[in-house]
Amino acid sequence: MLTKRLKKGEIVVANCTPPESNNFARVLDSVSGTQLHRFEHNKPLHCVALSSKHNVLACVGRDGTAQLWDTESYRRLGQPFGDKDGENLDHLKFS
Repeated sequence: MLTKRLKKGEIVVANCTPPESNNFARVLDSVSGTQLHRFEHNKPLHCVALSSKHNVLACVGRDGTAQLWDTESYRRLGQPFGDKDGENLDHLKFS
């Protein structure tokens, strides 16, 4: 299980360990644990990274594709990428 602080009072939780992994990174209230939102990926998640500076969450699925999300509006940013022309992603990070 991976947990990252999103903003005050919110955390992102993603279970990236089989067999429990699934297609969602969830935003939870850090006090009550109530689910506030979920980001859906097309395949079970392998890795997530958070850039709190730019309000972007990146999710990499077990199919080798990545998707970026705006953590303020919860909207998808662009199209999934990777797994094309031999690019098969399994990890990523923000610098």
